[in-house]
Amino acid sequence: MTQPARKEEPSMEEILASIRRIIAEDEQESPSSGAGMPQPLRPVPAMQDEPMPSEPVASPAPSSEPGWTDRSHPSAASAAGQRPTDEGLLSPATAAALDAAFNALAQTAQPPRGRTVEELVSELMRPMLKTWLDENLPPIVERLVSAEIERISRARE
Repeated sequence: MTQPARKEEPSMEEILASIRRIIAEDEQESPSSGAGMPQPLRPVPAMQDEPMPSEPVASPAPSSEPGWTDRSHPSAASAAGQRPTDEGLLSPATAAALDAAFNALAQTAQPPRGRTVEELVSELMRPMLKTWLDENLPPIVERLVSAEIERISRARE
């Protein structure tokens, strides 16, 4: 008896080792980026609560200190056409490896394509259920209808 050759899927440890290797290679390629220092995160706009209707909304007073700039809002020059570069946190190679690892994980979690036990049981139970309903449903309906008619007739008296 020969078994067909199966394409073995990588284990979780192999996938994680692959991701670690790619990250290590990526860190070795870019030593000038801060010698292991984490990259700064891109700014995320802060969520602001809506003021209550009874509270007055005051605008902030302009600063009179020279050299003080509000860095939370982009300057007019950057808003006019110069977009800041949004490189992201992962390199393209790392993102591709991560994507491949998640795809492999998703494929292992997919249900088999064959018939499920539920479908098989449903198919086998259908004739038995039909026979039971044919034998027992008319007496059940007759008993319930006569009980309801009797209840209504007693209520009228």
